[in-house]
Amino acid sequence: MNITIFKKVYTINSLETILYDEKLVIQEVLKHICEKKIKKVVIEQPVVLDETKDSLYSIVFLRELTSLGLIIDWKTENNNYNFGKIYHIFPPKLIINDHHQELENWKTSYCYGLLHYRKGPDFILIEDKRSGSFKLNYNIGDMILLEIIKNDVLFNKNHKLEKKEKAAVQLLFDHNLILKHGDYYVFLPYRLR
Repeated sequence: MNITIFKKVYTINSLETILYDEKLVIQEVLKHICEKKIKKVVIEQPVVLDETKDSLYSIVFLRELTSLGLIIDWKTENNNYNFGKIYHIFPPKLIINDHHQELENWKTSYCYGLLHYRKGPDFILIEDKRSGSFKLNYNIGDMILLEIIKNDVLFNKNHKLEKKEKAAVQLLFDHNLILKHGDYYVFLPYRLR
């Protein structure tokens, strides 16, 4: 893993170096960033955003960096990906082959806390301001939904979910709170810290 820390800037050569070990390594990197009081993260190689499981891990990592309120210096390429679903994540510095002013739309739409949640005792409150004209609040106290959100892992639609869990996942998906890539899903809102 090629990581450099200089003057409160955390530089990562490529997300691939940390994403293959998935959630455990992501959490270790985030812990390290917090302990060192890092203010900016630089990802040197373009982050691949497509309809794959690996792309979801990249989104989880960027989501978690955003939740910390960090400046993220990253870039990606426009491969006809639907960036609109992740406008709540800190926008990239560059979108290679940006023919549709996607970056400008993203920068204009982004603000910290656009789609986030807060934890309470036995509930979470999700605030969704992505529409721009109004705010949606979801107060979730259902134990099945809470368990899915608490685990905050990628899960495959073929994963052995009970009927009630499948219905809960579908409910979150219907409200655009879950992102789907192929057979894999991940919870979109980040925890406000």
